[in-house]
Amino acid sequence: MPEQRIIFTFELPQQGEAKVMFSIDGIESEFELTNVCNPLGDMLSTMATMVTNPQQLWEGENTAGFIWYCEAESYNWTLTARANGTLNILITQSCEFFGDDEVEIVNGECNTDEFIQVIVAELDRFIKAEGLLNYQQMWQANEFPITYLLILKKHLIDCGKWIVEKNDNGTTLADETILLLG
Repeated sequence: MPEQRIIFTFELPQQGEAKVMFSIDGIESEFELTNVCNPLGDMLSTMATMVTNPQQLWEGENTAGFIWYCEAESYNWTLTARANGTLNILITQSCEFFGDDEVEIVNGECNTDEFIQVIVAELDRFIKAEGLLNYQQMWQANEFPITYLLILKKHLIDCGKWIVEKNDNGTTLADETILLLG
């Protein structure tokens, strides 16, 4: 089995805190985030906008970004999609909350849909295991960005890169859906 070029993990180890790991081509970065920001909402919103408004197809590039804030530093993500299907991921760190001095911690390139698929697969696994209610109780701010996750998942389905599993019962999210339908 070939080694995965991109790895993304997301967990909530305690209330109001998230631990995220992102790796591209073996370069691993860990982020310990607090709920002073909305990391999933900001990330998925940016990615969904790039998918639904693919400027790279007529302008050659499509650049968007978001910032993850934590206690003493911030992480500035810049995603640049190109017409050839590649995505440049640049992450810089500022050691002050709104500081100007930035240090580059990630600068990698991959296939755009591969990046989307890795993020969606991890968050799909996470929310099915934890559920929307548990996410809200643990994160204590901002709802899980389910709409943006669904936009990205539909993009992958339309591209033939996500297979819909018909018998996906027994997850917390499936149980919560039954509550809505009951």
